[in-house]
Amino acid sequence: MEYGFSFKGPPVVTAVLVALCFVLAAGAFYAISIANNVPLFISCILLIVGGIFFCIGLSQWKLKRIIENTPTSTVRSLAMGLVEITGTVAKPFTTWLTSPFTRNPCTFYYAEIQELRRQGKRSEWVTLFKKNEWVAFYAKDKTGSVLVDPAGATIDSTAVYQTQTGLFSGVPIPIVEFCTKNNIGIRSWLGMSKTLKFTEKILPAKSKIYVLGTAKDNPHVKDGTAQQNSDDIMIQQDKRNPYYISDKSEKEVLTSFAWKVTACLAGGGTGIVAGIVLAVIGFGMG
Repeated sequence: MEYGFSFKGPPVVTAVLVALCFVLAAGAFYAISIANNVPLFISCILLIVGGIFFCIGLSQWKLKRIIENTPTSTVRSLAMGLVEITGTVAKPFTTWLTSPFTRNPCTFYYAEIQELRRQGKRSEWVTLFKKNEWVAFYAKDKTGSVLVDPAGATIDSTAVYQTQTGLFSGVPIPIVEFCTKNNIGIRSWLGMSKTLKFTEKILPAKSKIYVLGTAKDNPHVKDGTAQQNSDDIMIQQDKRNPYYISDKSEKEVLTSFAWKVTACLAGGGTGIVAGIVLAVIGFGMG
C-alpha cells in the first residue's frame, strides 16, 4: 500500500536510471576526493537529482494521459480490464476501520508519529510510529455498486489531520490513549511534553471517490451466483496497469497531475542542463 506518489517506471528504464545514478555518484566521489574538481562534483549531483525528477515527471505525465484517455464507466456497464469509475464510498466489505487519532470511520488510514530530537546545534524529526491499514469497500454510483480492494493502490486523499505538541501544548485524549496502547511515550523523563508531530490521512466513509484500476473476477462470489454483472467484479491491482484511488473529482485529479508534471519536468530539465554546463566547465579545469 502506498500513500501519494512513488516512481514506478518500466523495469528497463528503472534499471538504467539506477545504474546511471551509481555511475554519476562514483564520478562525483572521484571529482571531489581525487581530482578536487568542485564544478564536476556539483554537475554530477545536479544530473542525478535532475534526472530523477525528470523521470518522475515522465511517469506522472504517462499516468495523466492514461486518466485522460480512459472513459468513465458506470458500475452497471463495467467490463473486465482497465476501468475508471466515480462515485462514493458506500460501505465496507466487512467493517469500517477507525482512524487512530481522529476516530473517524474510514476504509484506509495512514498514521505517523514523529519526535523532534536535538543533537547539539542540529534538530531532526525522527519517526517513532508509522502504519497504514485498509479494507475493501463498495464504490457506488447511480447505477449500482462494485467491490474495490485498495491493496497496492496509490491513494491520494485530501482528508489530512496534523497536530504538533510541545512544552506548553496539550495532547488530545484520543492521541494519548493511542500512544498509551502502543507504548509510545509522550513525555520526557522530566515529565515535560515532548515535541511530537502526529499526521493522519484517511479515505473517509461516505466520501466521494475516483478509481482507476483493473476490473477482474470477484473471488468472494461463486461463479454463476451473481445477480448483477457488477456483483461478480472486483476492482483491484494489476501490475500491468496503474492503480490510483482519490477522494478528488477527476477534474481535480488532472489539475493536480498537471502541476506535478510541469514542476518535475521543468525542475528536472533545468537541473540536467545546469549539470551539463558545469560538467563542461569541470572538464575544462581538468
